[in-house]
Amino acid sequence: MLKKIFVLLAFASILFVACNNGNSNGNSDEGDTNVVETDDITQISVADFDAEAVNYVDKTIKIEGTVSHICKHGGKKMFIFAAPVDSITVKITSNEAFNADLEGSDVVVTAIVKEERITKDDIVNMIEELANCDTEGAELHEDDHHDEHVSQETIDYYNGLIEESGKDYIAFYTLECVEYEEKK
Repeated sequence: MLKKIFVLLAFASILFVACNNGNSNGNSDEGDTNVVETDDITQISVADFDAEAVNYVDKTIKIEGTVSHICKHGGKKMFIFAAPVDSITVKITSNEAFNADLEGSDVVVTAIVKEERITKDDIVNMIEELANCDTEGAELHEDDHHDEHVSQETIDYYNGLIEESGKDYIAFYTLECVEYEEKK
């Protein structure tokens, strides 16, 4: 369980950092977002996902983007971005493998927003894990089948984020795929 949390944290931290680097379209008007509410399902842009996800936890949304990566081992993780800016990505997970040929394709994904919280207690557990680690310089790995260890750098990073947040936790958001469609 702890290993899976570390894997999620690694991807979530990348997503969190990338999505908090500012507005990618150069427009700083906070009232101008790309969230479209319909009777059925809310559509959120990749650029607005991190800011809006908190409002849709455990709810179904639609998101559209270009597939930048599908994890090679198992194929159950897909990352999308909104062209032309590829520095902001959203992680989408699935119980079924995504088609590896989707890389570079535009997709529309219907998914459930999931929140992963890291608390101060989780950080204490990470510190204990690091102290018990035999491997010097161990780091998080992308895939669930490696031995994951958290680095001191990651622990310091999470501590800093918690301090900045003013809360006793930080939250990372991912999407759990319900269905997806390749745009032609």
